[in-house]
Amino acid sequence: MQIRRTQAADLDVLVAIENTVFPSDRMSRRSLQRSISSPTMTMLTAVSEGTPVGYALVHRRRGSKIAHLASIAVGRDTASGANSCGVLRQTRLATCVRLEVRSDNSVARHLYGFAGYQITATLDDYYEDGTSAVRYEKVLARRSGARASKPERPHLTR
Repeated sequence: MQIRRTQAADLDVLVAIENTVFPSDRMSRRSLQRSISSPTMTMLTAVSEGTPVGYALVHRRRGSKIAHLASIAVGRDTASGANSCGVLRQTRLATCVRLEVRSDNSVARHLYGFAGYQITATLDDYYEDGTSAVRYEKVLARRSGARASKPERPHLTR
């Protein structure tokens, strides 16, 4: 599996993956399209045998050392812990990554725990169907030569 920046030509396949993987709270085609060229978002695509099989969308605030993993999806045909972890590893675009996951998504929660993410909060009634979310955070290793700094404290939106 190869991880690369998302290209406009990937959009149709990524929309199909989004619609297959998420039963609700899906990103629209328009949102995915805007994310590809956004200056504050990085969208990475996992490619297997020349075909996109998943993506990760990371939002970064200007000046912040915290990145927010806004969405990650790997097609069900190719979904595995190895593929998901491969995409997840490539999101190391900041010193700290945060994300929210449905409290009833045990597969994703296991993946994030296995990848070293820590639970920082539970957010009631987070999703459109009323399901709560679990917020995870991971402080990433500094690049060699980088100055040590204290990561920003989690901010709770709910």
